[in-house]
Amino acid sequence: MLTNPEGAKASSGKRAGRATSTRSIKRELNETSLRPGYLVRRLHQRFACFFSAACDEFDLTPIQSSVLRSLALSSPQDLTRLGESVYIDRTTTGQVVRRLERRGLVECAQDERDARRTVVALSKAGKVYVRAMRKPTALAHQQFMEPLSPAEREQFIALAKKLLSIKD
Repeated sequence: MLTNPEGAKASSGKRAGRATSTRSIKRELNETSLRPGYLVRRLHQRFACFFSAACDEFDLTPIQSSVLRSLALSSPQDLTRLGESVYIDRTTTGQVVRRLERRGLVECAQDERDARRTVVALSKAGKVYVRAMRKPTALAHQQFMEPLSPAEREQFIALAKKLLSIKD
C-alpha cells in the first residue's frame, strides 16, 4: 500500500495512482487559479490579446505603445525618466527605444547639458503612429473591460491603483 499526499491509502495499482494524481493536479490547479500572481498574469495575457488584435497593423507591443504615448505627452525625455514613466527598467527601456529608433518612430541624441545622458523624442512618423493608434488602443481597453459593469470598472481601476500604491 502507498500513501498519497492527502494521507489516504491507495493500492499500488496504476489505476488508483492515476486517479489520485489527477485529483491532486485538479486541486492544485484550482488553488493556483486563486493566487493573485496567477490572475494578474492571466489578465495581462488577456489584455495583450485584445491589444494585438486591435493594433495589429502597427506591429507594436503594448510596452512600445506605452513608450510612444509617454513621449507624446512629454518629449523629449532621457532614458531614465522615460523608463520610470512606464515602469520599466533602464535596460529594457534602452532595448525598446533602439527598436523604435530602427523603425524611425523615435529619435535619440546626447543631452546637450550632460553627454552621458541620451534623450529620446518622437519623430514625425512616431507622432503619426501615436495619433493613429488612439482608437485601436481605446478599443483594446474597452474590450478588456467589457465583462465589467461601469461600477465594477471603476472598482477594478481603484483596486489596481491601490495595489500599485498609485494616488489620484
